[in-house]
Amino acid sequence: MKKLAFIALVLMLQSAGASAQSVGSVLEAFGLLRGAWAADCSKGPSTSNWYGRFRAMPNGEVKLTYSSKFESSGDNVYMVRSAWRLSAKELLMTQEFVREERSIEVLLRVEGDRYQTMSAKQPDGRYQVRDGKFESGAESPWLHRC
Repeated sequence: MKKLAFIALVLMLQSAGASAQSVGSVLEAFGLLRGAWAADCSKGPSTSNWYGRFRAMPNGEVKLTYSSKFESSGDNVYMVRSAWRLSAKELLMTQEFVREERSIEVLLRVEGDRYQTMSAKQPDGRYQVRDGKFESGAESPWLHRC
């Protein structure tokens, strides 16, 4: 509960332009802009092994694409609208799901060449992931740099 209160405080204190670092520089500091990410890099993309890739765009925005196939027809595309370093291993992002024009607040735990989604909260307050677990109770997988 203290962590959620801290996150809320960080969000209240930072306005859209108040962050000294850009989204790209925060993600680069965590190493997320280098390479693709998957639960099992020895297997190809599939509906049980999505590949994610953060890309810095020429206009300065950052796009996150999750693919279940090598071609892009099954992609889930997000624009990373904000990013804050909460600690040496924690990153809070606001992502906009492009297809549905809705945002989601995501907390990642990053440890070297892997990361885990610790929380993913919808605008209505519903969590898809909370404390590193999906609504079903299954653990959110660690994604590794491929």
